[in-house]
Amino acid sequence: MEQSCEMRWGRGRVPHGFWDEKENRLAYLQWLGLKLGMQCPEDWYAIQRQHFIRNYGGGLLGVWYRDSPQAAVRELLPDYPWRPWLFKRTPQGYWTSAENRRAYMKWLTRKLKFRRRDDIYGLSKQDFTENGGAGLLGNHYDWSVVAAVREFRPSMNLHEWKFNSVPQGFWNVAENRERYMDWLGERLRIRTPELWYRISGKDIEQNYGGTLLTRFGGSVYRMVEDFQPHFDWKPWLFESTPSGYWGVLENRQQYLHWLGAQVNFKRPYDWYDLHGSHFYRTGAGQLYTHVYRYSLLSAVQERYPNFNWKAERFGQAIASSGV
Repeated sequence: MEQSCEMRWGRGRVPHGFWDEKENRLAYLQWLGLKLGMQCPEDWYAIQRQHFIRNYGGGLLGVWYRDSPQAAVRELLPDYPWRPWLFKRTPQGYWTSAENRRAYMKWLTRKLKFRRRDDIYGLSKQDFTENGGAGLLGNHYDWSVVAAVREFRPSMNLHEWKFNSVPQGFWNVAENRERYMDWLGERLRIRTPELWYRISGKDIEQNYGGTLLTRFGGSVYRMVEDFQPHFDWKPWLFESTPSGYWGVLENRQQYLHWLGAQVNFKRPYDWYDLHGSHFYRTGAGQLYTHVYRYSLLSAVQERYPNFNWKAERFGQAIASSGV
């Protein structure tokens, strides 16, 4: 029987109206499945147009199924819960349907065993490409996982920075940077501006802000200043000063004025009590070691360039500082 059926579609053109008979179409598909080694319904996800063409079914596929192997499989096994995205190609226009997109996202999150609400942040581009969703992500969401999740979970207050990557240009938007900093401040219990001084680059990296920090050259100070530009920040009180900061005379003078007020140095003579420890304790150790090269005299001369300093009077201060 199988051999005689094969003779029908294996010898040139089939008789007129042959494929109009459902029995003939199903016979061919059953024969094709046996020839291709399709042992269970899931095996049919691998079916392609070329399989029909190479096995005398090009005309059937083109005329009856409109070049859709998926349509042929659906007729063969109409009761099986097919996932259209698992075929080599989804039907044309399939992803334009919001219902289809939602069906895929529900299936994908279940397959990945996302049980908690925040598990969705673990979704990646690779998850789409490895599970039949490359066409959806690339063509409909422009490769943005965030855009896909935003449509799938419209009521969720998304924190885009928790994904493996933020949308292109995300950190260029001031509102996005502000949202992140508000969130970070709440997470780290930053109640007053001064508390930002205690935040390190590691704190930011561990809280999904590594790419934003990189945007500011790795400087926590630059990042915080962008967030609250009107506060009178002291860059030296952060974990580190920005690269090249102490190379600017204005910055050094600003620090020395501030330091004098902190230690109650009101007159030039008071600065003879300056110690190296004053720099270390106030976040300016690099200024003292790399710019002034452990010279207290160089520091005070920059603070009061017109004062007649006695270099020998700094010897005792240097010794007591332990430097």
